[in-house]
Amino acid sequence: MTEISDIIFEFRSFLLQCWPNFLEIQRYDMTCTFQENYSEALWELLIQTYLCSKLHFPVRIRSYNQNAGIDLYSRSDRAFFPNDKVTHEVICLPKNGQYIFDFREKTNIVLTKNDYFKFTGFVTFAEDEIFYFEEPPLDYVRCDVNDIERVLKVEDCNFYIRKVSEALL
Repeated sequence: MTEISDIIFEFRSFLLQCWPNFLEIQRYDMTCTFQENYSEALWELLIQTYLCSKLHFPVRIRSYNQNAGIDLYSRSDRAFFPNDKVTHEVICLPKNGQYIFDFREKTNIVLTKNDYFKFTGFVTFAEDEIFYFEEPPLDYVRCDVNDIERVLKVEDCNFYIRKVSEALL
């Protein structure tokens, strides 16, 4: 696995810098999809371009904010190369060993050796609630482990790229 935390944080920074513009554009967005489409296009441009140059072969990553348990044969939500199969996914691992706190379920999670969190997207979480929002400060990570949705603090995670198993395709 290759650590890619720096480029993931660059992506998050882009989203945060553009957020005031999202709010302005949403006033005119009759489809209510501009922010979602922009996020996906930026995700693919930034992350895929970086990975292709670093790994020296074409990479097609799982869509941003797409449920990690997707049917990979279904219609793609990808902005570019929509008919290509997903080859890689972004995963999260705890910075401090195998333990991490899930703010949604209010519990510590212990990962076994082969467990990992499938990155879904950045969110903001109201710690006194059980809800998250897709708006600044985007200081939490929405992810999935063993088909259970989790919400983790961004600062507690490292990000990696993982090749998607052919068995999943």
